Amino acid sequence: MRVLADAVTRARVAVLIEQLVPQLLVEVPAAPAEWPTTPGTAETLEADTLTRCIEAGSRHGLTMEAGARLYVALALAHGWDFEARPDTAWLRQLLEDEDVFDPLERVRRAHAEWVRRRALAGENQRREAEFLARYGMTE
Repeated sequence: MRVLADAVTRARVAVLIEQLVPQLLVEVPAAPAEWPTTPGTAETLEADTLTRCIEAGSRHGLTMEAGARLYVALALAHGWDFEARPDTAWLRQLLEDEDVFDPLERVRRAHAEWVRRRALAGENQRREAEFLARYGMTE
């Protein structure tokens, strides 16, 4: 029975790749400039890279379009190798959280945490600049 389930999952991921990769190859380069990407990810955006990325997401149970898109967004923002790096271990922990059964919910939580951290970093930068300007200090 497990063999059949694995075969169905592989087929689902193959169809997902076939449908999603061409869309992403058009959508990502056309994204607004303020769309966050790690330096180098947009330059290495190719069908093979996206395929490997979607396959990596499928190992977390992300075999539907919504989950795959969020996983690709995380990879674009943090680098294709984000799961292997210590500085993004918090993302990997959220994606592997066994207390959350639904893979889509896990990737949504990871994405939401990234958005929260990004907003917090922006707010901290704004406040620091305001402080420096108020007291005539330069960086």
